[in-house]
Amino acid sequence: MMLGDEKVSMALVAVGTLLLAIVTAYAVDNSRQQEKRRIEEGLLKEIIEWAIDINNSYFDNKTVLREMARITDIRKSYRVFHAHIAEMKERFMGLRGRNKYVGKITEKFEVGLQEKVETLITDLEAYIELLDDWQHAMADAIDKGIADIEGDTNRIDGRVEELQKSTNNVIEEAVKIMPKI
Repeated sequence: MMLGDEKVSMALVAVGTLLLAIVTAYAVDNSRQQEKRRIEEGLLKEIIEWAIDINNSYFDNKTVLREMARITDIRKSYRVFHAHIAEMKERFMGLRGRNKYVGKITEKFEVGLQEKVETLITDLEAYIELLDDWQHAMADAIDKGIADIEGDTNRIDGRVEELQKSTNNVIEEAVKIMPKI
């Protein structure tokens, strides 16, 4: 009779060991999946913060423009504006490294987000070029006393609208992906 009890005991130990292995494997897999979701969520938050930073950078511009409207001397106004444009351009150029990083991390996500990020980066580069043109136009306006910079201003305004649309598209696309991860 003891031999039978021993076989039952060994069988129970084997079944218990197998169950423990299954539970452990499930726990490890679940932990990996949670970590993967946490990492992906963190990356999406970084993408959203990047887009918000771009948004905030050109909203700062509107504040400066309101302050400049109070300056009555046109040449002084142009000098202040010229300096501000140079600062804005440098701020956006400073984002280039982050742009590359965000472009790289979007490869982990859906093509829709990748395309929206690429569009935003392209729009941002075009905006930087336009700021450079505008900066030169402002320098000419200061040097030559030219008072008409409306064409450059209108081009900048149009580009800002495109930039705002692109940043909003990136944010919306990232937010759409969040619940899926």
